[in-house]
Amino acid sequence: MIQINKDGRANLASLTQKHLRYYKDTFFPELEDLSKNEPDLPVRALYRYLRANIDKVVIGEPSVLNDIILYVEQYYGREVKLAKETLKKKLFKYENFRDRKPSKNDPEKWGAYQLVKELKVQVCPYCNRMYTSTILTESGKTRPALDHFFDRATYPYLGVSLYNLVPSCNTCNSSLKGKTMFKLDTHLHPYMEGFGDKIKFTIKLYSGNQKNAMDFILGKPEKYNIKFKVSEEARQNKAFLKRAFNNVKVFKLTELYQTHKDYVSDIIKKSIIYNEDRINELYDLYQGTLFSSKEEIKQMIATNYLEENDLDKRALSKLTKDISEELGLGTPSFL
Repeated sequence: MIQINKDGRANLASLTQKHLRYYKDTFFPELEDLSKNEPDLPVRALYRYLRANIDKVVIGEPSVLNDIILYVEQYYGREVKLAKETLKKKLFKYENFRDRKPSKNDPEKWGAYQLVKELKVQVCPYCNRMYTSTILTESGKTRPALDHFFDRATYPYLGVSLYNLVPSCNTCNSSLKGKTMFKLDTHLHPYMEGFGDKIKFTIKLYSGNQKNAMDFILGKPEKYNIKFKVSEEARQNKAFLKRAFNNVKVFKLTELYQTHKDYVSDIIKKSIIYNEDRINELYDLYQGTLFSSKEEIKQMIATNYLEENDLDKRALSKLTKDISEELGLGTPSFL
């Protein structure tokens, strides 16, 4: 799992203001009316709370949304159940946001398409396996799914909250997560954090005998598994490990990444061919023309990004980074 906007290339300050303006133009007048005229007084009190805290509800960061959930559950749990349909279908109607698309007359019309376009998330943050490209033309369109990290059916007042909308692939959103309840103390939120260097992919040989080691060097995928290894820092943070491996479990990351052994086998072979001497030779040949640094050569060899801030630009980038580092791509050969 990777963190959204780790490199800061998306202008979140601008996004939040556009999103808040969309909500206030679209839904806020009715919320204001109900906060004054709802005949059920306890439900009216819920509407008044939401109106008074609407900025936090709509553009609050995940920790702020979590605080709102706790407060509403404590003081307005019954009222949310009574007002559920109004909250879901009128005051925080996700379908309205989902279906809004830019047009010739309004090329930056705020909605799901414009949000994911400006977020610039090219790969699903939950799995880092599937591309989440956004295309909108007259002849066809596609965009990533938007996962409600906090379940919309349970928390209907978070239906259009910006930081509750996670761009993701359909496999992670619909096939795997589905209606699984996520909370900040049970799962990692991709707007807040990813695995980083705390949890890395690793290659695990089935056994350590000499023949299997040679088969591994030859890149035979039936001789190893792709696993996760935990840093010493992460071992000291049991709460983080619990949340991280809950993500691994829900999104079937261990199982799904076994399907990429052919890709890892190529990295194994490249790490043998492109040792430090070969990297230096290529740099001497093409310095100032094709490459400005040895890191660019390694990226070319790996055919993927190798820096933490770039992992949301290409599928399987975290796998590539972790395994390339483990095998010592560009370091003295181990043969």
